[in-house]
Amino acid sequence: MNREFLVEVRGDVAFVLLTGEIDMAAAPAVRRAIDRALSSPARRVVINLDAVTFIDSTGLGAIITGYRAAERLGLGYRVGPASVPIIARTLEVTGLDGLALEPSPRSSEASG
Repeated sequence: MNREFLVEVRGDVAFVLLTGEIDMAAAPAVRRAIDRALSSPARRVVINLDAVTFIDSTGLGAIITGYRAAERLGLGYRVGPASVPIIARTLEVTGLDGLALEPSPRSSEASG
């Protein structure tokens, strides 16, 4: 199954809108969507999990890989929200519920 996720850029924020089950089959599409968001003109990336019904370790790994890439690029990165209780609990248990990175001042100087 060749799945794709929506990336919506609003102002300086790129929203990655994940939906359904985020598992081993979906992880490559998650990585592609995050890569599109990171390569957009946005300075911040928000991984929206509001419509996610399941996430496994490969899905979480794709989100963490995106975080590390954003950090290298000096971009902001945030995970959430998650409205499904089991997804919110998974984020809490793994420590990803508070995952947030602010854009570095250096990246704003380079873009301005």
